[in-house]
Amino acid sequence: MFCTNCGKEVEDTWKKCPYCGEPLTAEEKKSEDDAREVFKEEPHKGKTEKDQYSIIRIVLKASAIIAFVCFFCPLYMVSCAGQELLSVSGFDLMTGIEYMGEQMEGNIAYGLLGLFPFLGVISAFRLRKKLVILKDYEKMKSIFYEISISGGTAALTIFFFTRVLEEAFAETGLTIDTCTALTIMILGSIILFAVSGYQAYKLEKRRKNNILKCLGSIAGGVLVDFIIVMVILYMSGAMDSAAASQDYASESTQISDGQENADQFNADEVFNDFEKKNVELIKKVEDEVNGVNQAGSFLGMDGWYTCITGSEGITGHINVQANGDGTVNLTFRILEMSYDILSVQGVIIDDTTIQADYYGYIITMTWTDAENMTITKQGELSGTDSGIIMDITDNQSYLRTAEFNQW
Repeated sequence: MFCTNCGKEVEDTWKKCPYCGEPLTAEEKKSEDDAREVFKEEPHKGKTEKDQYSIIRIVLKASAIIAFVCFFCPLYMVSCAGQELLSVSGFDLMTGIEYMGEQMEGNIAYGLLGLFPFLGVISAFRLRKKLVILKDYEKMKSIFYEISISGGTAALTIFFFTRVLEEAFAETGLTIDTCTALTIMILGSIILFAVSGYQAYKLEKRRKNNILKCLGSIAGGVLVDFIIVMVILYMSGAMDSAAASQDYASESTQISDGQENADQFNADEVFNDFEKKNVELIKKVEDEVNGVNQAGSFLGMDGWYTCITGSEGITGHINVQANGDGTVNLTFRILEMSYDILSVQGVIIDDTTIQADYYGYIITMTWTDAENMTITKQGELSGTDSGIIMDITDNQSYLRTAEFNQW
């Protein structure tokens, strides 16, 4: 048997000539004729449908990649009293983020924000460069459906997750706003949904199928995917945060309206461990913005305090620096020496008192006003400079002077 196009000898079982690509069987020739009919040239439009298909492939690939990359960019901005505090990406929501020394736990369910754009990337790169036989077009139609469903589910998931986060931050004093990357991510997902859906419809139309079949297939696929998203959210506990926030807001309203005593509110019953840590972090952020510490509005000022009642030749000199989280860094010196003799972290007990525990040696500092405090001790201390430390912390009075606090 010889090829009718190139004249070379071919096997009877071959369907296509390996030398020139000419179909050898009637079935193969009909398949190629059908394929050409699907993507026939339309000269009056200036481009063939194959040219348009190439452009569509590029658009879909670019949109899918951009939507997926945006998952790793800042999607949300958290602010308090109009002050921007931190930006959060989809990856941060999934893995967690550290702020002010505290770890805000993530939830793997938020990875769904990036999953569907990623599926769109995979499907877009499966589109063939060249369409030869009818099976290529049928496979392409199936891929268009996949991309459209991924894009639609991605957009719907983004809108839903944004609503969940807004509810979770409601009544906390913090606000969450969307960033430009989230808008781009939504637009990319909508492009995937619309362009691929239209291409699938065009192919269905060639097969005499109406638009209802196309819309039904896409809507059904998006619905099934979104149900899976909801199941994952429920199983992962990501939905609990918003529900607990609403309960907390309701409880707080009852307390403020006098319907329930504040001491009757049991946070252990309302919040799980994940939500308690987030409430603590939110409280810390609010305190930092408002310029207060965890114990309230502390009376004392940061800076260097000098002893005004000590022994001759030993003048205590103490630096106080609040960390904004209810702790204070304390540095002890004496004016007659040029080095630190003790560095320890203290805890704010109330509005006027700081206490530090140095291996059982308790140092208590009490402020009478913003610049005057008295320091007392409990216990004994041994080791280098222990005598000096005990002397300058033994019921001594200290004053914050301008001379040592000029910066």
